[in-house]
Amino acid sequence: MAAGKGETQSRSDLVATIAANHGVPQTQVDGIVRDYESHIIKALAGGGEVRLNGFGNFKVSQRAARMGRNPSTNEPLKIKASTVARFSAAKVMKDAVNGVKSGGSKSGAKSGGAAKSASKTPSKGAVTAAAKTLAKAPAKSGAKGAAKKK
Repeated sequence: MAAGKGETQSRSDLVATIAANHGVPQTQVDGIVRDYESHIIKALAGGGEVRLNGFGNFKVSQRAARMGRNPSTNEPLKIKASTVARFSAAKVMKDAVNGVKSGGSKSGAKSGGAAKSASKTPSKGAVTAAAKTLAKAPAKSGAKGAAKKK
């Protein structure tokens, strides 16, 4: 079920929606979603960055040490420096959240220059085809799979 306005959607809701849209078992979709999350976490833990065109970027950022205040006593306290994960939404997502129809130039500049004819966001058909391909692909079996292909 898709989340309506102001509703929170959990991982299980997301998995159920994707499974229903593509005719794939929920257990398989759940494995793919968890693998997707795991890959992003591993990339960020290694100091890398994950860029998903049309969606956004995940990256690691450093927060400097600073002074804060205890809200109940109003006493100053030291807040340690930390490393945090950041997400920066792509223009397509920002426009969708703000109810703006994307269709203009990528930079938001006035039309008049050479415009790109192909958008970076994959079409619904391409996403569906990719999901079906993933659903048909056998599960990774490590060295056993490589030995069978010989």
